[in-house]
Amino acid sequence: MSASDALVNSSVAPYLPLIPLLLFPLGWLLIGSVLTFASGWYKLMRHYPDRAETSLFSLSGQSAMMGSDVSMRGILTFDVCPSGLRVSIMRLLSPFSRPFFVPWSAISVAPKTWLFMKRIELQFGNPYVGHMHISTRTADRLRDAADSRWPKASEGFAIRHERRMSFYYWFIGAGLVLAWICHVISRSLF
Repeated sequence: MSASDALVNSSVAPYLPLIPLLLFPLGWLLIGSVLTFASGWYKLMRHYPDRAETSLFSLSGQSAMMGSDVSMRGILTFDVCPSGLRVSIMRLLSPFSRPFFVPWSAISVAPKTWLFMKRIELQFGNPYVGHMHISTRTADRLRDAADSRWPKASEGFAIRHERRMSFYYWFIGAGLVLAWICHVISRSLF
């Protein structure tokens, strides 16, 4: 009797189809947690806990690039409140990520160009705690709702006290190193 026959005849065999059903939610939680950590969400959550404040205007289904170029496409909600901006994420995609609330005095705004597209960078905190890039359309709608509370666009931000390397650049570098290693090994074998 082979090992595969023993597995099929064992008492575990009826439960084998359930393994993907268990692994999918665990993988979902793991990937969501890693991405929200890489985006700086947890750091912003700690520094700027949510407040029970009434929203004057709400924009849901919004997108942003956060932290180390983590794309949050269509999963964010921005709430303009009298004393600040609340940012929340769809709970289904990241169940451990709570909303954060940044006071207007802790937000800096500056226009940026990213891949030939005009974006607005919101920098949170002075000293720097985190940032996000949003579309100019989203920024215009938030500015109109916030009226005089919206921070004035600043040319220079506070110098960021952390070095960040984009995940994209890291993956490209790792891929080039891996390609070089494969090339060296193949040349040495043949």
